[in-house]
Amino acid sequence: MTSPLGQFVMVTFRAAADTPAGQLPLDGQVFYFPPEYLSSVGSGPSSAGVIHAGGADIKGYMNVTAGPIYEWVMTSGLSAAALTVLNGIPPPPGWVDQTARQTYLTWGRTMRRDWGAPMQGISDALTALYNAAVANKIAQGN
Repeated sequence: MTSPLGQFVMVTFRAAADTPAGQLPLDGQVFYFPPEYLSSVGSGPSSAGVIHAGGADIKGYMNVTAGPIYEWVMTSGLSAAALTVLNGIPPPPGWVDQTARQTYLTWGRTMRRDWGAPMQGISDALTALYNAAVANKIAQGN
């Protein structure tokens, strides 16, 4: 059964700290969904789901606040443990350049999702690349 158009629920897409760069243009965009559809998507940060929008799979979860106001919080699709590992690659103070951080999250997600690499292998590979880039920068005298 489908809902009459007047019963569709307004959902605003919101970016999170780990939203893939290609999905950032969706931040603040409003979409309308039938209420029965919303019960089948992610229910929180630890239970992410997927909304199929415009030919893309947008991973995230539903955040419902007073009103009720519905927001789809777009996430990377990486687990909290994977994000912790990737965020911990540079030593303190951590990722200062968010574009660089996003590059590592994108590669981590690709290696995990598309290539089936284990998280330890991803961490080892990306840490080695980070350390090599830092060593090169130091060797340049910068």
